[in-house]
Amino acid sequence: MTKPRFDLPENWESVGVQTGIRRQNADGSNIPLSPLIFPLTIHTNTVLIQAAHFPVQPDGWKYAGAASMTIRSGVGAGGNLDTSIGVKKLWFKRINLCVFPNWASDYGLTFYVPEWFTQIQYSVWAYIGPGDPDLETKTDKVYQEALGIHSDLTTLINDFDAYTGMN
Repeated sequence: MTKPRFDLPENWESVGVQTGIRRQNADGSNIPLSPLIFPLTIHTNTVLIQAAHFPVQPDGWKYAGAASMTIRSGVGAGGNLDTSIGVKKLWFKRINLCVFPNWASDYGLTFYVPEWFTQIQYSVWAYIGPGDPDLETKTDKVYQEALGIHSDLTTLINDFDAYTGMN
């Protein structure tokens, strides 16, 4: 199985930018930013996210919010992206690699913005290169299935031994 090549620029495709700007009430008080929903129609569960705060964030700021994969569960009204999966923390001054569960090809990203931010921009790239970024998850699934088979065989052997009196 081919390993993904995250280090090659041609393996990434820009899929857009999501921006949030804090508003004020009539009395001048600030309204915190609501979560930003960014719908995607891509066939990868691996994305890069880069956060930028305007004006430029103070030097001490590191935390840039969080992102989660959001899918349609069929339970919510209107077929909206209503179910969050796999929250990932985002950081300033770096590009954040996020690998989400491979449960849907039509999903969204929901960005949770710290309430003190005045303006934020999240840039998103999708992995389009060779290899399987979800290899670790698949390997873990095979391991869990092997453990289940081992358990079933152990039970079968013990039952056989008990039946034949070899125990």
